[in-house]
Amino acid sequence: MNLNYIANWDANRRTTWSGTTYSLLLAMEESNHVFDVNMNDSLVQFLSKINLKMVEHIGVDLFSRYLQKRLRKLALNQISNDSVNVQVHSIVNLPNSYIYEDLIWEVLAYIRNNDPSSFSISGFQKINDKTFKYQLTRQRELIGNDKTILSMSHWLTNFINKETSHRAVYVGGGINTPLIKTSIKKRDNQTFLFVGRSFYRKGGDIVVSAFNRLKLKYPNAKLIIAGPDKNKISKKTLNMNGIDFIGDVSVDKIGQLMTTATCFVMPSRFEAYGLVFIEAMANGMPIIARDKYEMPYFVSEGSGLVMRTEKNESLEIDNLLKCMTELLENRNQYLEKAQEVAPNIAKEYSWAAVANRITNVIEDDKL
Repeated sequence: MNLNYIANWDANRRTTWSGTTYSLLLAMEESNHVFDVNMNDSLVQFLSKINLKMVEHIGVDLFSRYLQKRLRKLALNQISNDSVNVQVHSIVNLPNSYIYEDLIWEVLAYIRNNDPSSFSISGFQKINDKTFKYQLTRQRELIGNDKTILSMSHWLTNFINKETSHRAVYVGGGINTPLIKTSIKKRDNQTFLFVGRSFYRKGGDIVVSAFNRLKLKYPNAKLIIAGPDKNKISKKTLNMNGIDFIGDVSVDKIGQLMTTATCFVMPSRFEAYGLVFIEAMANGMPIIARDKYEMPYFVSEGSGLVMRTEKNESLEIDNLLKCMTELLENRNQYLEKAQEVAPNIAKEYSWAAVANRITNVIEDDKL
């Protein structure tokens, strides 16, 4: 199949969208003839920033029409006319387009209105009403009713098909960390692993609080926290007994940690997808996650427990403590199931599988 792969590439292509854009491209190239279309344009970036500032401060949208015309011309100069368009995020209004997304503005608007506590730490909470409405309208018009959203998650797919006029098909996301098979005997007995740069959004504070109470019953328990900037963590938290903040580490290091720790724990308050969950699962780890977004589905596919969300944070800490205690008390049971399903997780969530699902969606539409 001939495909135009349309993306905004960073200077370092391999790290664009945390490696997702590059990994998907390589997988699509395995079984398709792919035209690599780079939509990164310095003038578009410059005018987009000015336009957003004008929308934010005075509610005036001056450059949108020009920007879309320029983007369309940029795309038409690179694409193959007899090929299907696959866009990584909604970039340009082209017919016969399939758009790979982990999140859209319409679902953000829903969360903003119906789950303000999650929205307040989403990373989008500081956007004012004028800018939010502009982004929502622009994307809604760009996607329209003639394109298909290739959704990374089941929860987003369900929302789009039930609550919007768009069409979405689930295709999933892929694993970026190395996979290493490790026997249960070689794993630590009581080590929890948390991975996430956004410490509070990912629920790191709840993990620390629950872990400190867990230590009363399991004094040898350990908690490794990778990702957060240690300069943004209080000295009191950094110096807590049994907790090791190791900072931002490489993908290879994360893969190594996933082969030695007992359980992965990350009760995110807001999580568009959560690749790190499936990376932990594919490495044979049970997981503890929150009852929101794609997280319950991940747990149902693998081994682990779902923490119930509460309005009171102390109740959430209680719930997480119960999950962590349950997992340690039945360590081998959870690890055995995690190791049993790991090969299927690795296959289901490979970028090759994602690429195949995308290809199948396009081929089915041709019938």
